[in-house]
Amino acid sequence: MSYVKVQQRPLFLPSRPLLPTTPPRDPGCASAGGGFGAALWSFGDGAPELTKVCALEGNEGVVRSILWHPEDEESLVSIEEGAVRFWSVGDCAARVTQSQPADDLQTLWSGAWSPAGDLLVTCGGNNLQLWDTRNPTKVKEIENAHRMPVRDIDFGRQNTHQVVSGGDDCKIRFWDIRKLVSNGDPEPLLELGGRHSHWVWQSRVNPFHDELVLSSSSDCQVVLWHVPSEGCDVRSSSPVRGCSSSREPPNYFAECYDEHDDSVYSTAWSASDPWLFASLSYDGRVTVNRVPNSTKY
Repeated sequence: MSYVKVQQRPLFLPSRPLLPTTPPRDPGCASAGGGFGAALWSFGDGAPELTKVCALEGNEGVVRSILWHPEDEESLVSIEEGAVRFWSVGDCAARVTQSQPADDLQTLWSGAWSPAGDLLVTCGGNNLQLWDTRNPTKVKEIENAHRMPVRDIDFGRQNTHQVVSGGDDCKIRFWDIRKLVSNGDPEPLLELGGRHSHWVWQSRVNPFHDELVLSSSSDCQVVLWHVPSEGCDVRSSSPVRGCSSSREPPNYFAECYDEHDDSVYSTAWSASDPWLFASLSYDGRVTVNRVPNSTKY
């Protein structure tokens, strides 16, 4: 059974729309539709249209997102309003292998696998949650990661210790995952702000160049950030407060894309072209853009 990610026309969903997610190697597609649940789809041998393989049933409230394991194409996790569920995927069915509830009075929004697949980070409330996926258990809660609810989290692919979060405080924050796992109250390495005027729904690290980060917001904008290794280095173990105050703070803003007329809930980098990305707004409009040459080189 092969899965594909193919979408030939704009997607409209009555709830928050997301770009489909795919397995790491075998072309594939999983979709989440909020209160309408989630499903796996296949593109059969020469078939012109997507075919629904199975639904991911028994969800705990709204399904926020589906995340394929970075190495195992038969494993995925669903981030649901009230739980994190780990799934095993077969040819015609998917079954839950583990289910972990969210804390009382906490609503989960998103999550990200570590590149090695041994750690899952989720965001719920103002906090970040760390899960050991080898024996699915929550190992740590990072309280007040943002001053308002955290909406999204993403791992760097080149610098595997880096995670980036976005929240309702209109900020994007960089973290060292090693400090999140260790004891103590970790500080963000870097905070980006001043460009979004409303909630940040997604923050996405470029899989080829982790100094490039996208953020999308309900202010109808997509912002491209360029965070080089020099200056206040997010690849070091020093928090941003350790930077010299005698210098002007660096400007990491690269470009703003304002083609959308509605809230931009989802962004995605191309898996093959390091300079290409797409964004999806609530009204179903998909736009595709490229990183400007001035930022590339």
